[in-house]
Amino acid sequence: MAKRKDELIFLQNHIRQTNEQGQQLEQIIERMLDMEDRVENRVSYVEEMVEEIKKEVPITYEQQKELQSIVQSKSNEFTREYYKNGIPVEKRYQSELFKKKKGQFIRAMWTRLKEYFNVPRYTAIQKVDYERTKQFLKMIAFKDFKLHELEDKASWNIPGLVEEANQ
Repeated sequence: MAKRKDELIFLQNHIRQTNEQGQQLEQIIERMLDMEDRVENRVSYVEEMVEEIKKEVPITYEQQKELQSIVQSKSNEFTREYYKNGIPVEKRYQSELFKKKKGQFIRAMWTRLKEYFNVPRYTAIQKVDYERTKQFLKMIAFKDFKLHELEDKASWNIPGLVEEANQ
């Protein structure tokens, strides 16, 4: 009987020890769950901050160059379209007039872009808007320009141009 009693006491002590270990494990698990919640909250906060920062990052130099390339290409296209029936000045002034008109298209395109994205200069466009910016520029068509945007300027000082414009 003493042996049986010793076995029961041993078993009782073992159960008590197992229960204590179980309680300790429960406390450890609770702390781990608590820590996991804190980590998840911090990760969410960091992700939100990254998204906010992304919105503030302007386009890169390479992206600026690509936008400039689109504007240059489109302005050449528009200027050729504008003068499809010939350039109305003496041959020696045609190149200069073409450049001035091209500059007019370039300015008009940048102005539209800045107004659309509400920025003071195109370099301030956010990186997250880069693809939309390219799409916007590519979608501008010759027919979108208003007459006042295309008027020849007397200040260009190109002989024969002012007379043409005044007639």
